[in-house]
This record gives sequence, C-alpha cells and structure tokens, in this order.
Amino acid sequence: MRIGGRLWLVVAVSMLGTLVVAGLALKQARGDLMEGRETKTRHIVEVGRSLLAHYQAEEQAGRLSRDAAQAQALSALSALRYEGTEYLWVHKKTGSIMLAHPNAKLIGTSVDAMQDKAGFYLFRRMNAEVDKAGAGFVTYDWPKPGQDKAVPKLSYVAGFAPWDWVVGTGIYIDDVDGTFATRAGLFGLGVLAVVAAVGLIATLIGRSITRPLGDVTAAIKRLTNDEHGFDIAHTGRVDEVGDLARGLVIFRDHVEAAERANTARQAEQEVQMRRQARIAELTLQFDQTTAGIIKTVASAATQMQATSQSMSAIAAQTSQQSTNVASAAGSAAVSVQTVAAATEELSATEAEIARQVETSTQIANSAVAQAQHSSAIVESLNQTTRRIGEVVGLISEIASQTNLLALNATIEAARAGDSGKGFAVVAGEVKSLANQTTRATTEISEQISAVQASAREAAEAIDSIVGIISQIGHASAEVAAAVEQQTAATHEIARSIENAANDTHEVSANIAQVSIAATTAGHTAHEVLAAAGELSSQAESLRLHVENFLSGVREAGQAA
Repeated sequence: MRIGGRLWLVVAVSMLGTLVVAGLALKQARGDLMEGRETKTRHIVEVGRSLLAHYQAEEQAGRLSRDAAQAQALSALSALRYEGTEYLWVHKKTGSIMLAHPNAKLIGTSVDAMQDKAGFYLFRRMNAEVDKAGAGFVTYDWPKPGQDKAVPKLSYVAGFAPWDWVVGTGIYIDDVDGTFATRAGLFGLGVLAVVAAVGLIATLIGRSITRPLGDVTAAIKRLTNDEHGFDIAHTGRVDEVGDLARGLVIFRDHVEAAERANTARQAEQEVQMRRQARIAELTLQFDQTTAGIIKTVASAATQMQATSQSMSAIAAQTSQQSTNVASAAGSAAVSVQTVAAATEELSATEAEIARQVETSTQIANSAVAQAQHSSAIVESLNQTTRRIGEVVGLISEIASQTNLLALNATIEAARAGDSGKGFAVVAGEVKSLANQTTRATTEISEQISAVQASAREAAEAIDSIVGIISQIGHASAEVAAAVEQQTAATHEIARSIENAANDTHEVSANIAQVSIAATTAGHTAHEVLAAAGELSSQAESLRLHVENFLSGVREAGQAA
C-alpha cells in the first residue's frame, strides 16, 4: 500500500474511532437525560408512597378508618402536580381498577386491557414490574392531554402492599429525543469539523511526504536508467525525506565515481587489448619474417652444400683431367725425344717419322680438347663461386634483416616494461646469432674470393696450355712439311723438336699448376661445405631461439 493510502487509512481509523467515541458520548448523553427523568419520576412516586404511608399510619393509629384514610390519601395525591401538568395516579393492582387520575372517566374502571397504539398492555406491564421488584420503569407511547398523537412517555410505578395499590407517575420524554437530536447534530457537526480538519491535515502531510518521496523515487529511477549529472531536490529539508535525498546524492556521487572508474578501467583494458593485439601482430610479423628468413637461410645452406659437393666433384674431375694432360704431355715429351733420336735416321725412316708426327698431332688435339674442357670446368667453377657469393650476399642481407628485427623486438620489449625483460634477452640472443651469421658469411665470402682467384689462375693456365698445344699443332704441321722436305730441313726439324721439348716441359709445369689449383678448389669446396653445415646449424639454432622468443612474447601478451 502506498504511503498516501496508509495515511488515509490512519485518518479513516481515526475517523471511525471518533465516530465510535461520538456514538458512545451521545449514548451517554441520552442516558444522562433519561436518568434525570427516571430520577425525577422515582422521587415523585416516592413522595406519593410516603403520602400513602402517612395515611396508612393514621389508619393503623386508629385516628382514621381505612376508607377515610384511603379517601384522604387519594384526594391528596390527586391534588399533586409538577411541571405544570404532570400528575400521580393510583390504581388497584388486583383488577387494575383506576382509583385516582386526572381523567375522571377512568376512575372506577379497569385499565387492565388498556393498550397504547403499538398494542402494548401498559398497566399489565406495570403490575408485572411491581410483582417482580416492587417498583419499576415502564416506557410506552401515550398522547399528551388535548392531543391525539401518541408520544414516548416514561412512567415509574411502585406498589403499596398494605392497600394493594400501585402509585405511579409518568413524564413525556419526546423532549429528550429532541434534546438528544440537537446534541447529536451539534456533536455531529463537531465531529465532521474534526474529520475535515484531520483530512485536510492528513492531505497536507501526505503531500508533504508523498510528493518529495515521488521526486526522490523519480531520481532513483533516473539513476537506475544510468542518468547522471542531474540535481536532486529536497536536500535542504531537515526531516527524513531530506536525509533520504542527501543519502541519494551520496549514492549518485558514488555511482558517478564508479562509472568514471569503470570508464577508466575499460579504457585501460582497451589500451591493454590494443597493446596485446600490437604485440600479437608484431609477433606474427616477426614469426612470418624470421620463418621466411630461416627458410631462405636453410635453403641457401642446402644450395651451398650442393654447390660445395659439385665444386668438390669438379675439382676432382679437374685434378683427374690435369693428370691426363700431364700424362699426355709426358707422352708428347717422349715422342719429341723419339723424334730427336730418329732425326739421325730421318732419311731412312720417313714412314716412321710421318707416323710419329701423326701421333703427336693426335696427342696435341687431345690435349687441346682436354684443356678446353678444363677451361669450361673452371668457368663453371667460377660461375658456381659467383652464385655462392650471391647466396652469401643474400644470407648477409637476411642476417642484417634479422639483426634489425631483433633491434625492433628489443625496442618493443623495452616499451612493454618489466614484462618485456625476457623478450629483450631473447632479442639479444637473436641479434648475437645474426652477428655470428654475418661473420660466417664474411668468412665464406673470403673463401669464395680465394676460390675465384684460384679459378682465374686455373683458367689462365689452361689458356696457356691451349696456346702451347696450338703451338704443338703448328709444330706438328711444320714437321709434316719437313717430312716432305726431310732432306733439306733436317736442321730445322731438330730445332723445332727442341722447341717442342721445351714447350712440352712448360705444358707439364702448367698442368701441375692446374692440378694444384684443382686441389685447392677441392679444399675450398670442403671448407664451403663445412661453412654451409655450420650455417644450417646456425639457422636451426636461430629458429629455436625465435620460437622461444615468440612463445615468451605470446605468454607475456596473455599475462598482460
């Protein structure tokens, strides 16, 4: 139930209590009025009884006979009047014979069957009251003298046993009802005025409570709807409503403070989430970049291993071909010596000389072919070393990028504060690995430069061999021409053979240098292979460190 309803309930209960009290008061007032009438009639009847007792005492004293005493008593009672018209009557209880009454027609008659207009046997009831208690009140309706309308009348009767009489008197009580009605009206007006005043006061009090409470309730609803920054009324009151309004102001301030704190916390969470997202993005980028770099390094290491193996095979093949060229040069030297020995028998053994010249030509051609093949191999070796140099350059660039990424990771770890200390350590390890990779690629570049230098020397030696062998071919042609002119050109042939011998020695020396260069290239290829293995191991170590670094970054991002 609402407070206004409760206040009106209190008013209603108060009104009901007032009405009950008013009813009881009116009842008491009527009772007081009736009690005054009853007292008056009783006293008058007692006076009549005293009068009868006086004459009955005169009878007993013998001063009067019963008839005389009764006659004087009736005469005295009939003469009594009060309030102008009120009187006493006497009737004999047995038979209800009227003995004294203002209405002479009733004297000597029986009134036992007399009724009021409501059918009430009033004298029978009077006799019954006398029989029961010796006296009593009887109320009935009876018209006033000279009027036909019956009005309420109160009578008091008392028995006088010595003479079997009943003496009584009655007074009309219609004025009691009028007085009661007047008093009731006045009392009702008073009660109505009180009720109206109480209702007005209750209304004013209710409004002074319900309206401020309504304002406070509206403010509470606005707070529940997340409205802030509005004024709350009635905070200046000094009653409970003011206390409630001031408490609501405190609650509003707390709610606004909590809202601001919540907004700040959400903003901090958003910043943290953006930071975590940035860390995750950088981690993903770093993961993708380093994965590509490591993959490239691993591929380059594999390619270097394959190239190194190819270089080893080429060096072995070059060494074998150098051996063959040396063998061919030795054979050429033997042939030249044979030609020199046979020069003395040149005139007699022309056919043998021609055959030897043909053999020398074939050997020279074979030497030219072998030298050209060696030149191609050396050129391939040179190209391979250039490719290895490019791969090493790529590895160096990858190491630089890795170093740059490690630097960026160190910066991001520094931004992350305490939670990024572990990242800084891992980033330092990554940077150290990148520097080691750079040093390894520098060493590989130096080795490749040495291989390229050796390859250039081998190429120059092979070119020299080709020239020498070409000279051998020319010499063989001259020998063939000399065969046709063997008689005239013996000395020239001898000189040519001597030159051929010298050239053969030079070829042997050059072939030895080529063999040494091929051996050096083989050793270099083995060193490149070892460096490629070390590079592959470093790439795997770099991959593991990067994985640990990224795992730490992710864990720190989740913890943050």
